[in-house]
Amino acid sequence: MKDRKITPLTNNGTLVMLMLLIGGIVAASSFGRDSAGNPAAQGGALSGAGCVVFQGDAGQIFARSAIDDRLIASGSDASHVIQKAIDSLPVTGGKVYIAAGSYQLTATLRIEDKHGAHLEGAARGIMFSGGREGTSLRSEKAIDLLHIHGGKLKMAGVTISNLHFVGSGKDNGKAGILITGNSDLLSLHQVGANNCGVGFHFKGAGPGAGVIDAPQIQFCDPQVNGIGLKMEHCHYAKVVGGEFSDCERYGIMLSSSDSGHRRCGGTKVIGVTAVRNGDGGILIGSNTDCITVTGGCDFGGSPRGSGVTVANDQGGRPPHNIIISNVHAYNNKHAGVHVKQGQHVLIAQCICSGHDHVAVHNHGQPYGIDVGEQAEGVLIRANITHSNGKQGIRAESKDGKEG
Repeated sequence: MKDRKITPLTNNGTLVMLMLLIGGIVAASSFGRDSAGNPAAQGGALSGAGCVVFQGDAGQIFARSAIDDRLIASGSDASHVIQKAIDSLPVTGGKVYIAAGSYQLTATLRIEDKHGAHLEGAARGIMFSGGREGTSLRSEKAIDLLHIHGGKLKMAGVTISNLHFVGSGKDNGKAGILITGNSDLLSLHQVGANNCGVGFHFKGAGPGAGVIDAPQIQFCDPQVNGIGLKMEHCHYAKVVGGEFSDCERYGIMLSSSDSGHRRCGGTKVIGVTAVRNGDGGILIGSNTDCITVTGGCDFGGSPRGSGVTVANDQGGRPPHNIIISNVHAYNNKHAGVHVKQGQHVLIAQCICSGHDHVAVHNHGQPYGIDVGEQAEGVLIRANITHSNGKQGIRAESKDGKEG
């Protein structure tokens, strides 16, 4: 093999390279000023964003291109500036990075028909310490804070991450994040939602199929809401980790008004915590099928209901093909797991108990597992039920079997 000849840089070449390197470091590490005296956003280029939104002096908010530092919008109305940033993305998507701070919204933010759009904050805040550690989007009005809609397109690959949504009240009937129409591979990652009617509402519906396909909710905290997470017309969702607690009704509610293609099916709930919710930790309701709840989920302390409820709440087709395994359901008003109506339900390797707990009050759980007479094909296997007020397992259904 022939020797490769390497030509060293000349002194001038070395100097040019050093100048370019130093210039790039300075530009990327600080906020400068543009020709009009407004803050520039070179620092946002490090995030890979197409657009950077940040707060300047005297309450002004700016949206600038992270590619060429062009000013996209500015003003005191956060809704207007952030919406302009979202609208500046092409139909093929891109990222809007919202720097740390608290942004007051006067109108709903909207992402519509943009594949691969990514709305990212600096970090998720925490409700109980003010939610101001990272990026929070707030409103004192009864509005959906963010509405994601696939209308003309089956919108694919939208991501929301490291943001905190705070609404105007748990009874306002509005969502922190509302998803309608048709979408595919939507991802919520490290997102908080508090003080909303529904933290995250996967509604689907609308023209066409109106189904949300294969969304992922990872390590999110929609807590202290009317309902934490509500899924209706949704297929093959994965909910992994996170806190769905302290809601007026349910931490998680899976139920559809429609059967057939527009049902709620194929959802997997893995390793979540949903405690101290008024009506229960999770409801598996009408027109649901192939639902799995597993992986050490924690459902406790409901003052009115059960940790896990399987019921035909809307009077459609009852839930069927349901797996509930490896969960802890405790200290609820009625039962750890309550199957009111359902077909083909497996309850396996769960701990359903009443006991002293440092953070979850014991409401005198009378039953560990309670299977109603309208349930069909229920198999109860290898569970631990202890310290329940009346009975570890009560199976009124003729098809309720212990194995």
